[in-house]
Formats: sequence, C-alpha cells, structure tokens
Amino acid sequence: MKNKVLSTLILMLLSFSVSYGLVTEEEMAREHSLLMNRKYSSARLIFAGDLMMHMPTVNSVLYQEGGDFSRIFEHVTPYLKGADFSVVNLETTLTSGGEYSGYPRFKSPLSLAEGIRKAGFDGVVTANNHAYDYRDEGVLTTLNALEEAGLKATGTFRGSEEAGPLIFEINRVSLGITNMTYGINGMGPVERTAVNLISEELLKQDYEAMVRRGTDVEIVFFHWGNEYQFNPDRVQEHLGALAREIGYDLIIGSHPHVVQPVIIGKDSLTVYSLGNFISNQRDGFKDLGLMVDLTVEKTLEGIEIRNIDLIPTWVNQRDQGSYHYRVIPLRGDFESLESIDARERDHLGNLMEKFDELMP
Repeated sequence: MKNKVLSTLILMLLSFSVSYGLVTEEEMAREHSLLMNRKYSSARLIFAGDLMMHMPTVNSVLYQEGGDFSRIFEHVTPYLKGADFSVVNLETTLTSGGEYSGYPRFKSPLSLAEGIRKAGFDGVVTANNHAYDYRDEGVLTTLNALEEAGLKATGTFRGSEEAGPLIFEINRVSLGITNMTYGINGMGPVERTAVNLISEELLKQDYEAMVRRGTDVEIVFFHWGNEYQFNPDRVQEHLGALAREIGYDLIIGSHPHVVQPVIIGKDSLTVYSLGNFISNQRDGFKDLGLMVDLTVEKTLEGIEIRNIDLIPTWVNQRDQGSYHYRVIPLRGDFESLESIDARERDHLGNLMEKFDELMP
C-alpha cells in the first residue's frame, strides 16, 4: 500500500512538472518507465514440518497405494502447488539398498523423492538428527535421489564444494536458505561437508554469504528444541533472537514433533516448531502440524512479509479400517471428508482448540 501511494504521488508530481515546463514529456516517460520497473516483485512461500517415514506409513504406501507417496499429500497439494516455493523437512534417508527401516534409524525408498516433488514441493531441508542415520552413504544417496527428482536441497552436502546456503531467484526476488541441526543422534564424527551443525559462527557465516551474493530474503531453518514440548526452550529463544539480530527475515523451526508458538515481528517471522507434517505418531497432539503460507514482497523500501496464513494440518491414519495415511488441512469443509472416521471427529475439535491456544 505504501508503494502504491508513493508511486501515485511521484506520477502526480511528474505530471505537474510537465504542465509547468519543468520536465519534458520524454523525461516524464523515462521516469515513469523506471518507476514501473522498480515496482516490487513477490514470492509466495510455504513451509511444512517433519516428514517422517515410520514403517507403518511406508508399508501402507507400498502395499495399499501402489507405491505412490504423493497420495499421502493429495489434500494439501493445491496449497503446495499454489506457492512459488514449498519446502519441507525431510527426516529420513533415501536408498535403494537393503531393507527399509523406521525409528531409530530411518531408511526409506528412493521413490519418496518423486512423491515429494509430485505432491507439489520444490525443495527440502535435510539437516536433522536423522540425516546421518546411514552416514556418508545415506547422505549421498538421499541427495542424489532429491536431485534426480528435481528438488532443491540444503543442510547436507556431498562435499565441500557444495557446502553453503541454497540461493535461488523467484519472480526477481533472490532468496537464501540455510539449514542446520542441533545434532545427529551420536552418529558422528561428521564434517560440515556432510551435515550442517548449529553454531553461531555458521549462522553468521551463511548470512554473510547470502548477502554477498545479493539475496533479498534470508531464511534459516533450524532443527532444534526439545521433543514433545509446546514451548521453545532457552536455546531456541537465544538462537531465534540472534538470527533476528543478524538480519534473517524468516526463522523456521522443526524437531519437537509438536507445534510451538509463532512470533510475527515488525521485520521478521519466527516459527519455533512446525510440528509433524507426516508421521505415525498420534498421542499428545503429535498428529497436529502447521503449514506456514506467506508472501515476501520486494518493494522500493525493502522486503515486506505479508499474507501470513497459519494452516493447521492433521494426519489421518485410517480409511474404512485400513491404513491410508493422508495429511488433511483443517480448513473449510474438511469434516465432510468421508475418509475421516467418525471416532476421529471429536479429536479434531481438540486439535483445533490446541492450535488456537498456540497461535498468535
């Protein structure tokens, strides 16, 4: 709105100047063209939480869904495909060798990467406590599968030449994303060339790397906090404040497996935990997740974060007695979905109460 008013005032002044001979019509046309070219561009982004592949979920897709992992996300696909860039935390490794496994060391089919892309995601963050479950080989096969599926990724790397933030452009808006985790479940030692580990030095280093390359929007995706806690701990609060002080626009969090509060600041957005996007965890509101849908605008005055939409999601586990996992956006007429078991409907009311309690 500020920019529309500013543009209108400038054009009025130019017209006045032409009328009184202060500038020529050619000069006015040139200034008008420059003004139009400087008008803001925008990018719509969606962030989703922990994409976990416990074995009941994997088996349901392999034996009940014809191996098509995208079907899990069919109800949120319209949201994901409506954004310019949708990103999720991939909390498993991908491989074609050996048997698949869930907790405590996740190993999932390579075809999951294609399912993620088909669902509407454009990118994944890969630095989390399960990123190194199968050490360097797991990192390598995962990144290769994601690349083959056409997905951007950051947080883990195949070598030192790849290490660093992910930088890309959408609609003339340059975005940078760094992703880092508190740890790797004791699977170390590990170099940064494999998995980004949280440090204040890395947080500053990656921000500076983004700025040097001319980014307009700087994003950090932390894997942090305490599992199953609805409030951020002191480390999260400290790192979040530090990231804002450094200059990050968007601070996004994962790992607690439950939704945590969101802070909408004047110049930044902090999401302490998006919760689970897809998992087999059920009790204690672990089946409740958060998708954050927002627009970043590049204006004459800088970057603005607007149209922030906090979308609750729920993992529906069963359909008519069989395992058919679906991520359901708790929006609109979702209760009319025939796939929702009657026994779950009271539970959905409890989920919405908890969500409203946590959101600003």
